Amino acid sequence: MANESGKFDMPTEMRAFAEKGLEQAKTAFDAFVTAAQQAATATQTQVMTAHSGARELGQLALRYAERNISSSFEFAQKLMHAKDAADVASLHSD
Repeated sequence: MANESGKFDMPTEMRAFAEKGLEQAKTAFDAFVTAAQQAATATQTQVMTAHSGARELGQLALRYAERNISSSFEFAQKLMHAKDAADVASLHSD
């Protein structure tokens, strides 16, 4: 409602109700932002942990593959120098 000076007059109860609603909305928004920040931090920590674990797993798999390939070449080299079936059987049993 406009008064004689052209200013809008709001009843006291209505102003108090609006201020309370605004304060509640601000409190809810602040809580939402805080929860979102905590979720983002937790997600970032989990991603970093998963990335680290995946990197370590990849490195471990590569080390095993290198060792297996190296052993295979070594075994093939020994087979090439086997003199008879007994040598081949001995290499297989090792």
